[in-house]
Amino acid sequence: MSHLLSRYWKWLIIPVFAAAFVGGMSFRFQRGGYDPPPSNLPNFEAVTVTYAPIRGFREVIPVRDGLLLVDRAHFNQFDEEEVNILLARVADRGYSIEFLNDGGQLEEKLQSADSFLVILPGIAYDEGDAALAQDFVDTGGKILLIGDPGRASEINSLARTFGVLFQPGYLYNVVEHDLNFRNIFISDFRTDQVTDGLGKISLYSAGSIKSSGFPLAFSDANTFSSMVERVEAFSPLVKGSGGRVLSISDLTFMISPNNAVWDNDRLIAFHDGHHGVGRAKVDTDDFAHLYLF
Repeated sequence: MSHLLSRYWKWLIIPVFAAAFVGGMSFRFQRGGYDPPPSNLPNFEAVTVTYAPIRGFREVIPVRDGLLLVDRAHFNQFDEEEVNILLARVADRGYSIEFLNDGGQLEEKLQSADSFLVILPGIAYDEGDAALAQDFVDTGGKILLIGDPGRASEINSLARTFGVLFQPGYLYNVVEHDLNFRNIFISDFRTDQVTDGLGKISLYSAGSIKSSGFPLAFSDANTFSSMVERVEAFSPLVKGSGGRVLSISDLTFMISPNNAVWDNDRLIAFHDGHHGVGRAKVDTDDFAHLYLF
């Protein structure tokens, strides 16, 4: 019996001594502490947040006949709800709106259209379709090209026909912006019927456009591109082809509620203060008296 007890105590004592050894070694090392400094909450009352004000816009709308053809045949990267405001403005002017869903009907549809809206085509325009668009412009038609650096597209496959290049990368401004550095303000405009009455607009996914035509809007010195080195002011709004092709590198500014800030609604209206005439009656030297739509 004593022999069994001695064996029992032998195995019991081993873990006891091991625990005591570890405990003793732990006291040989100095244990440091950390007293955090008192936390000071920020003074939220002193924080200034810049934002674009909501501005009302009213216009006298002249009604005239016409047809706007909207490209949907090139897997265009937009939802129809995103252009509801723009299309409502077009409809208010008495224009009919038709969507092109079959690329094989482009030639036929352009023959009866007055204006052609191309937004972010997902597949490239081939040379034949681009030539049809060029003929459309040459015979008095008007084209609105809309790109957006936030969405991949083949917009340049058509734009280059008119000497236009939508550049890669987005514009940003860390000095003055609408809540986010990518939401830039534009307040430098060239005098034109499209920019008439504009004081400031806010663009929410803007890119830069290079063109053989003439730019209508310019970024300030604090605006840069994520992809293109700055050598001069960037322009997200350009007119070319004798004033019959308007290019805009931002879709988001016309989507609610962005359309209501600053003078965005005025830009969407493309108002020139004159009554227009239809394509069949157009004089190519008289574009100053036309609405874009």
